Amino acid sequence: MADDWSEKPQVLRSPKSRVEAAREAEERRRAEITRGIEELGRALDGRDHLARMSLLAAVVIVLSLVCGGALMLMVLPIQAAQDEYRSAVAELQRLTAREMQRLTDRENAETEAAARNAAEEKALAEEAERKAAEDKLAAVAVARRHEEEARQAAEEKARAEAAREMAEAQARAAAQEAAKRQVIEDARRKAEEAARKAAEGKPKSDAEGRVQAERTEASLNLSEQDRKRVQVALNSLGHEIPTATGYFGPRTRAMITAWQKTQGLPETGCLTESQLATLRQQAATALAK
Repeated sequence: MADDWSEKPQVLRSPKSRVEAAREAEERRRAEITRGIEELGRALDGRDHLARMSLLAAVVIVLSLVCGGALMLMVLPIQAAQDEYRSAVAELQRLTAREMQRLTDRENAETEAAARNAAEEKALAEEAERKAAEDKLAAVAVARRHEEEARQAAEEKARAEAAREMAEAQARAAAQEAAKRQVIEDARRKAEEAARKAAEGKPKSDAEGRVQAERTEASLNLSEQDRKRVQVALNSLGHEIPTATGYFGPRTRAMITAWQKTQGLPETGCLTESQLATLRQQAATALAK
């Protein structure tokens, strides 16, 4: 009887015991759901605020469904509560999968945007490098152009300096030539003046002048050899005498007169001592032969 009595409470359960068992089962399910949600939250840790809000909304929905299922367990069989639990878990998984897909799509979009930005920055950097290279080439071209202009300016300056120096040299040469001509002109005028004065001082008649010139030449006591040398000297100076005979005939007198004319001397046809010395000096080469 004791054994039958001890078995009786186990066979005959009151409605209150069934409800408590259902509540305990529901609490275990809630604990499992809570752990799943916590694990999901840790997995999604670091996501943005919108993802956490979406997850919170999904949790609220699930908890609402769970709470509703708990209330229904008061009047429904345990099998219906389990079906409701599976449906809530499936909904949570669907919402979680959708949120994860949205987050994945967003990450992909951010990755693509970052890639585009990197490509644009790289393009901008390359453009900046190209522009810098073009600017450098332009600067080099400008520097070369300036150098070329400076070189041309230096060459033009050098040419101008050379032209100026040449002009100055020509001017100096012209001045020297003018001075030389002036000296020659002065000498000619002096010679003319001397000739004029000599002419003024010569005898009044040609006969007297002729006699005086002959006397002057006779005073030189020229030998035949001296006379021949005079004829050779005249002949070498272009006053031709066919033969040096040592005799002063009409041809020799004419050549002496011609020579005196070229020297701006009185045209007497007779030589003086100074004239003889000049003639010998002018024909020294011919006389040496």
